[in-house]
Amino acid sequence: MLRQVVMVLAITVFTTLLTSNVTQAKQHTLANAQTRVSQLANVTTSQQHRLSDKLQRKLNPNSTTVTSTNAKLSPTTVTISATTRHQKTEQAYQQALRQLATQKQVTPTAIPQVMKQQVHHTISLAVNQKINHKIHQINQELTKLIHEIRQTLKHQLNHAFLNVFGALSWLPFAALLIVPVFKFRHND
Repeated sequence: MLRQVVMVLAITVFTTLLTSNVTQAKQHTLANAQTRVSQLANVTTSQQHRLSDKLQRKLNPNSTTVTSTNAKLSPTTVTISATTRHQKTEQAYQQALRQLATQKQVTPTAIPQVMKQQVHHTISLAVNQKINHKIHQINQELTKLIHEIRQTLKHQLNHAFLNVFGALSWLPFAALLIVPVFKFRHND
């Protein structure tokens, strides 16, 4: 009977320490991740907020469910819609036409159609190349960030588990010291 009570108490202490350490590890990881998200250079504020919200959901320190703890944090890829690409291309094209017209000292409508098509094609290629480069750069940053967050979480959780065993390392020795006390009482 006493052995069962001690076993239940030991499991309770172990579980309490583990839950506390895991919660603390998730809080440290989340705080670290949010700091890193705010330092991303090529990401807009709204994207930072969405990423922070997603991290908050995935690394919720108040959650004790296994599914939330084991949830995968996959790198999100950034894409630009065709409409946005077209708008950026048109803006750059109109600006290039105005510059060309100013250079030649004519109105933009007086520029020959063939030249307009060449300018449009050149601008379209340059804008799409710039957008693709920016997307690639952002996706690399996000992938690196996710990898670092995973590594930090893994390290923090390992540390949390090891701290529990370190905190309870005295328990077996205390149990061995208590056994003779009960054994001597029994003999009396």
